Amino acid sequence: MKEELEIISGKYLEELKISEKSAVDALHLAYAVVYEIDYLLTWNCKHLAHGDVRRKLKSYNDAVGLKTPEIVTPYELMGRFDTNE
Repeated sequence: MKEELEIISGKYLEELKISEKSAVDALHLAYAVVYEIDYLLTWNCKHLAHGDVRRKLKSYNDAVGLKTPEIVTPYELMGRFDTNE
């Protein structure tokens, strides 16, 4: 499993243009994908919750047959469950 996580996170570094100093962001994504987590909750709008990153991630994962988690900020997640609207 560790090897699979390293391979996938390395691909995310390349495909999503994540810098080496932010490699932990790619690893977080890899964990969410490998364990088929439904939501990845983050405040990181530069490398994870950014619209372009979400689209590139979905496109890459679809191409290689991986499930893509829904990447959301806490505000986005709470808005999905707000029943007062």
